Amino acid sequence: SLKYVEGDLLERYGLEKDFRRALKRKVWLKNGGYLIFDVTEAMTVIDVNSGKYTGKNSFEDTILKLNLEAAVEIPRQLRLRSIGGIILVDFVDMQDNNNKEQVINLFKAELSKDKTHTRMMGLTSLGFLEITRKKTRYGITDFFTTECNSCQGRGRVVNTFALCSEIKRKMAHMAYTENDIIVCEANTELLACLTASLEDVEFIKDKSRKNIEFLHNKELNPAEYKLYTK
Repeated sequence: SLKYVEGDLLERYGLEKDFRRALKRKVWLKNGGYLIFDVTEAMTVIDVNSGKYTGKNSFEDTILKLNLEAAVEIPRQLRLRSIGGIILVDFVDMQDNNNKEQVINLFKAELSKDKTHTRMMGLTSLGFLEITRKKTRYGITDFFTTECNSCQGRGRVVNTFALCSEIKRKMAHMAYTENDIIVCEANTELLACLTASLEDVEFIKDKSRKNIEFLHNKELNPAEYKLYTK
């Protein structure tokens, strides 16, 4: 029978914090370094960065400690995020071959804890550690995130100035339309950019031989706009 346990289990066992970390591109390590996860259709690339970590000993010792911590955290993140397919890990470069072997052996030991079939293929010619992990049907991002309408999952959007220039160029070349007024709908930030230069607005009027109306539309995201005539 089910046993009732008082309190929020996710908070009680620290899982809420793990979920939040697993949804981020950057994961901070305890020593001040951090990991960057870039997931694409073809593969996942994990970059180890020293960040705030400078260490108290020699540079090689500092990098070794950073890579050893990353060698423990990365396999854990692979499990948390349910990352599968081809995985490339870019550890911070080390000169000492014994240190490299120590990091790889620890990484291999941590991978062995994974119930999902995982293979370590070795180092590529560019120094990436190559791994394959069986793909699972759903990962944590599938459950807790949706694709951004603005960037279509790319993680970046066109900057406001570039988008503003595009809209102005289109409006200036709308002389072919029959109606007398060009209407541009956009969000607050984009409208502020479009109307910042009165000289540009007057140029568009002269070029298109139309009057211009700017309308605020809170339903549009920062990368969207509507152009039409009336």
